[in-house]
Amino acid sequence: MEDWIFIGVWTLVGTVVTNPANTLVRSLGASTSTPVNHRLVTACGMAVYALLAARLGMGATLVAYSVLVSLIIPLAAIDLREHRLPTKPIVVTAAAIAILFAGATAANRQPEPLLRSLACAAVCLMVLTTAYLITPGFIGGGDIRLVVLLMLALGWTGWTAAVQGIAIGLLVGAVHALVRLADRGRSGPRHIPLGPALVLGTLGSILIN
Repeated sequence: MEDWIFIGVWTLVGTVVTNPANTLVRSLGASTSTPVNHRLVTACGMAVYALLAARLGMGATLVAYSVLVSLIIPLAAIDLREHRLPTKPIVVTAAAIAILFAGATAANRQPEPLLRSLACAAVCLMVLTTAYLITPGFIGGGDIRLVVLLMLALGWTGWTAAVQGIAIGLLVGAVHALVRLADRGRSGPRHIPLGPALVLGTLGSILIN
């Protein structure tokens, strides 16, 4: 019974937090597209917060991942509509996650998760930057920054969670690209946003690990 009460309370937190987070991300990213319907944003926030509460229970990880999804879902919407991932919201989100992880580390006196998070982000940054320099156009700068942020967050749970999150995201992105190309043919848009797929992969990894 207590678990259901907690999930319900955290779901209400999602309804309160999601729309301000969406507004913050759009403001930092200087978004020019039409805002997503507030009811849809609220519904998504409620669903995600309920799933996170049910899967993680109360703790620093729940708080950090709730903050993460509150900010990356609007980022995915911007990428889907405007085909770009603005830098400022990603940096702000990374800073917020790092601060929360540092606070949890200080409280628990267990530095391993934080060190693993930083290592995941660093390895990812090196690999993707190398790929970006060797093969221009292979991946965008915004995608690199988003993946590094997601690796920083997922690394807190473990290397497996980090790799699974990116792998699921890339798989979803590949399927989406094939469907778009098959639907539109050669005349279709060359740029297919990767951000939404990466966000879905991250949510999937959080919920299964």
